[in-house]
Amino acid sequence: MKASYPNSIRQCLGRKVKLTLKVLVKVETRGDKTENRVLAFASCRLFVLTAKVPTRVDQHFHYLDIQGIESRKPNQVSTSSEHK
Repeated sequence: MKASYPNSIRQCLGRKVKLTLKVLVKVETRGDKTENRVLAFASCRLFVLTAKVPTRVDQHFHYLDIQGIESRKPNQVSTSSEHK
């Protein structure tokens, strides 16, 4: 991760959100197209953030909203969640 990402993530989420893990990932969008995103894990929520400065939240959900996690390939994970 670039040096400016942590500061941008902190400004986006606020100082009260304590993150336990931040991971840069590639997200498949349409077909073979991929985009870089940051997964930010807090104590009870998962945030999917843009991987550029200024950072913004693309998606966020509570861990209990996750309905399924599967891995079809060694380095690929797919999740399904309840959308409100």
